[in-house]
Amino acid sequence: MAEPETVPTFIRASKCLTIDQAFDVMKKLPVKSLMRFKCLSKAYNEMIMSSFFVNEHQPSDPVKSGLLISFPGKHLQGQQFFMANLDDGSSSHLMTMMPSHARYVSPSINGLVYMDCGCYAIVCNPSINKSIVVPPIPCTSLSLNALGYVPHTNTYKVLNARAYPSSRYRVCRLGETDLNWRFIDGGPICHAHPGSICVGGYIYFWANPENDEEHEKLILVRFDVENECLKEIKLPSENIYQANLINFKGRLGIVNQKFNYKKKIRFWILEYKDPVSNDNEDSTIDYEWLKCTAPFGLPANWKELKGGERYFIVGHIEDSLLLAPRAFTKSFNVILFDIGNFGTLRKVEIVGLPDRIFTEPSCNKNVSVTIFTEKLYFPE
Repeated sequence: MAEPETVPTFIRASKCLTIDQAFDVMKKLPVKSLMRFKCLSKAYNEMIMSSFFVNEHQPSDPVKSGLLISFPGKHLQGQQFFMANLDDGSSSHLMTMMPSHARYVSPSINGLVYMDCGCYAIVCNPSINKSIVVPPIPCTSLSLNALGYVPHTNTYKVLNARAYPSSRYRVCRLGETDLNWRFIDGGPICHAHPGSICVGGYIYFWANPENDEEHEKLILVRFDVENECLKEIKLPSENIYQANLINFKGRLGIVNQKFNYKKKIRFWILEYKDPVSNDNEDSTIDYEWLKCTAPFGLPANWKELKGGERYFIVGHIEDSLLLAPRAFTKSFNVILFDIGNFGTLRKVEIVGLPDRIFTEPSCNKNVSVTIFTEKLYFPE
């Protein structure tokens, strides 16, 4: 247990519970319950948001991942975040981030997501309605902003990649008192695409190489978050121009967007043969791509999902690939494809979202979906 001075006054003064008992009760509650208690008083807020409590927080019930759905607010004012339960499809509003909407919302990392707004990025934890604005960089409408995480040091950094011809890379570390950008030497000269994913301490993102004015060639770039070095990863020989980057059981996965809905899904897993550490631009990476295929087909009675090309693979959750819609008409359905159980399919209709997600084009065409687990943590 913590030293007495680290425990909030209202717990130390409790006549009903000992300090240890009160603390043990609170630390076993789910995040949603803690957010309700947080609003009761400054004392509750003091304890729940303290770094000591965040580190000790261990909910008694296993925390299940859900779906984080975000889209622009009305008239493109702000970005709204909803969390959906994949068991019953219910959803609830978490937060609305003002004032701007995002051109891209990242996959979640330990409950954190970042909103890439072009010239600046916002890192937020929708579960606790907390955020920080990364220092803006002038004239970066064609930049990439990407959130990265180093597990063994619990370090979070944001990478900024400017487009060629003056490709420059910068990084800033979250949690520092003076949050500033630092330039990084080296890295491929390229035009980074909006969107990235962080897996195993590395940020991966798509880019077009130098002098590719028609954007016909695609390269994959890897950023080592801890050692702050960049390198191009050679792609499989097959054409995967239109593909999503996903986290597949802690490894990078590339999933072909144009999979055949009547036959199979194809995806590739990046497998490192030996641990990678302290590598630089001149070193050789020992890795290989593992190609995987899975038979896939929508049941004939799922008439409301007719036109499967509207779906894309978001990521991997509990031995299943998660497919989410690209556009919406009258309902929001996601598909869980269990690749380890003879290709079992489960459909979940998400309810509780505002009607305008189906009716307003500015909202309908800018929906981001990511697998999400509620956590208290926020880098400060």
